[in-house]
Amino acid sequence: MESVLRAWIEREPDLTLSELPERLAIQGVLIKPGALWRQLNKRNLTFKKPLHASERGLAAGTAAMG
Repeated sequence: MESVLRAWIEREPDLTLSELPERLAIQGVLIKPGALWRQLNKRNLTFKKPLHASERGLAAGTAAMG
């Protein structure tokens, strides 16, 4: 499925890690996001990842003081 994943990521670079397992499930491949991330990382496949709320604050320079 590497070629399929590469095509999806190339065609839609804003895909998220949570969307890829959903698409793979339609193809009959069941994989958890963490396992998929490890496989993508091994193959140097990168894509946009959404930031968690805490990371958005850090990116914007508005991290909460603790």
